[in-house]
Amino acid sequence: MNLTGTANVGAILPLLAKENPPVPLISPFTGRVLLREPPINHVFDVRASYGDEVEKLCSTSPLCKGKNNKTSYSEKYLEELFHDNVRNPNDAARNYPYGASLAFNTYLINPIFDGGGNVTGYETAANPSTGLNQENTVKTKGGITDISLGMGVNVKEQMVLRR
Repeated sequence: MNLTGTANVGAILPLLAKENPPVPLISPFTGRVLLREPPINHVFDVRASYGDEVEKLCSTSPLCKGKNNKTSYSEKYLEELFHDNVRNPNDAARNYPYGASLAFNTYLINPIFDGGGNVTGYETAANPSTGLNQENTVKTKGGITDISLGMGVNVKEQMVLRR
């Protein structure tokens, strides 16, 4: 019970299997595939495999959150509208679906009106003095993979190795 380490578990398995019926091994402390493929009927494993642990670590979704008083991407959107001399807010809302329209429709940038109600430009809602509260959930998924190929050949009594 509670045998620790892949080498120790691997060494004891043949001894336990010799008995009739095999002696059960309960809760060995290893995540190695040695115990899982093929399944061994007398081993009762409660720990996740190393592969399962890596998958869980690599598929987490951390939340990045904070106050940004340094810079805002809204400046790029303002430049886009300024460059195209956009004066109609409806154009700002529709004509830049992957750019300024995103910022305009989420109130990150707002129109500036003159006394007559005409749009004279746009401004950012991201004030550097107060900062902008931002958050992003980073969704990732992946794993650790490593492939190593080796080959050796004897050509005219010379050893050639390639990796």
